[in-house]
Amino acid sequence: MDEVDRSRPRLDPQRLIKGGRYSLEFAVQAEINKYCDHLPIERQVRIMARAMPDVDSHTLRDQLQVLSSCFSVAIKLLHQHLLNKDVLRADETRSPLLGVADRPTNNWCEGVLFGEEAVLDSILDSRVNEAVNSMLT
Repeated sequence: MDEVDRSRPRLDPQRLIKGGRYSLEFAVQAEINKYCDHLPIERQVRIMARAMPDVDSHTLRDQLQVLSSCFSVAIKLLHQHLLNKDVLRADETRSPLLGVADRPTNNWCEGVLFGEEAVLDSILDSRVNEAVNSMLT
């Protein structure tokens, strides 16, 4: 068996959340699973439970929320880039909002801006003109 070189320091994986348990790679993989492979969070939790029984849906949602905040500047720049296009397509779709009480509406709205080379997807609180106009300004 090969001997382990203990003279070199052991590298700790970068953490997405300072002092957190999970690596940045863990959060990125959860995001890829959710958005590229269409694996809902609850299904990911069941899959991960085979090897990591302490991961729950709250943990994954926290990881995804923090990871998405890392891209806020890029999202703002993409939004401005799309708004400067000569031709811009937009769409808004209403969907039911499940499991949330004390809201004036039971729906949320997905707003999408389409350019030739980019798409920006936003979650809007409502279909009120101000919410949709915020996507276009």
